[in-house]
Amino acid sequence: MKKIMRRAIAAVMAAVFAFAMVPKLNVEAAVQKLDDTIIYLDPSGAESSFSIYAENAKSVKSVKSSKKSVAVPYYVSRNAYNNDYMNADGKIESTSASNSAYVYYKALKAGKAQVSFKAGSTTYKKNVIVKNYVNPFKTLTISNVNKGKNLAGQFKKTKTLDVKPANSKTVKVNAVTTDDWQITSIEVSSSNYNYDYSSNNGYLSDRQTFGSERYYSTPVTKGSVKMTKYNPKGSGSVTINVKNKKDGGTLYFSINLAALNK
Repeated sequence: MKKIMRRAIAAVMAAVFAFAMVPKLNVEAAVQKLDDTIIYLDPSGAESSFSIYAENAKSVKSVKSSKKSVAVPYYVSRNAYNNDYMNADGKIESTSASNSAYVYYKALKAGKAQVSFKAGSTTYKKNVIVKNYVNPFKTLTISNVNKGKNLAGQFKKTKTLDVKPANSKTVKVNAVTTDDWQITSIEVSSSNYNYDYSSNNGYLSDRQTFGSERYYSTPVTKGSVKMTKYNPKGSGSVTINVKNKKDGGTLYFSINLAALNK
């Protein structure tokens, strides 16, 4: 009996020793490497920022930049919710929840940096390339602005423009980019708010804004859009999106059309 007990104890000890000799596995947190981002600085000196989306981001920490002179952490925008879906009797049948977040960084000057943060058990990493602004337009004309003269030169140091259009219900926008850029969309919008400041009535009608737009699934170097029901007594706008052919970076331009009797 004693021999049996000794053998049993020896077997148990051998098993414990063998288990102790097994190397411990290192369980590393997931690392998600994201595609590079190209950011063009705003020529007016206005803020230039970009964001990274993260799921399961109940906690966001270790927000970093490898080169703070190029890009720095800015803020976190959270989207947390917990929904219960009920049937006609008020009984919960299913639920959904989200703890996603957008982590924002601010671009400061031209250069390269790697930004990163940890959301839950996942570490997100992205290389960002910040570039100085380049005017992408060869020509840009709006039929009822400045008698249709070329406005491209006015975008050397800005991406926004305030203009006063002529009294016309037809607005046609023509844009031609330089060799490195292409147009992805052009839009003209018109508001039916008719301003009448002479009688201190503010706006006279409150109807829906409408517009005319063109989106290019294949970007082009020459683009145009025409609107035949523009309301010159209400404010309007022209917006143009362009994309760099070499690096994929994008720029957004906005031209504000003031109401005629404003």
